Amino acid sequence: MIRAPARAVLLCLIAGYIDAIGYIDYAHVFAANMTGNTVLLAISLAQGEWARVSVYAMTLAAFLAGALVAEAAKRRGVPASLPLLLSGLPLVAVWAAGLEGDVALAALAAGMGLQGGSVARFAEINVQTVVITGTILKLAEAAIDRVVRPAKGAPAPTAKGLSVFAATWLAYAAGAVISLALKDIGPVKLVLPLAVLMPVALGEHRDRMAG
Repeated sequence: MIRAPARAVLLCLIAGYIDAIGYIDYAHVFAANMTGNTVLLAISLAQGEWARVSVYAMTLAAFLAGALVAEAAKRRGVPASLPLLLSGLPLVAVWAAGLEGDVALAALAAGMGLQGGSVARFAEINVQTVVITGTILKLAEAAIDRVVRPAKGAPAPTAKGLSVFAATWLAYAAGAVISLALKDIGPVKLVLPLAVLMPVALGEHRDRMAG
């Protein structure tokens, strides 16, 4: 079974992979990085580029919709492994139905919203798996914790947190590199992340059953 910290790393690998697909194949729009899309939406609005505005707005809305579905499911007691597994369905839909353009991009963004909203805690470590800015900040915090003596009564820092934050950051970048390397293999590249997603979801399910 894949351990919880490794699952965080693998999900970041998927996010980097899908984000690169969005950027390369869909007119430089991110499928997971909504910070970048928000900035680009604001720039497009300011410049009156209405076609770009609609693309960014639709992508943001699709991501939010996926995140809302995941959060609503968890609030109703649905295991996080289910929306996490469902985050792979948009990949299958884009591949099987031959979706293209803005529709395909929205589907990918919805899947990333589902993934990000499904699980953000891996064992005792909080890691968001579809954005990396927060992870870099946590990496900096964990690094300082390792060299600065903690305040009296504060919990001692662990090396595990530092290594997980570093590994997830690298995995996000690695996913993008892998995506670029596979960009010419055709639509089948969209379903390759399922080989990683399914065992990760199974690991989440087993952890819930064990808990």
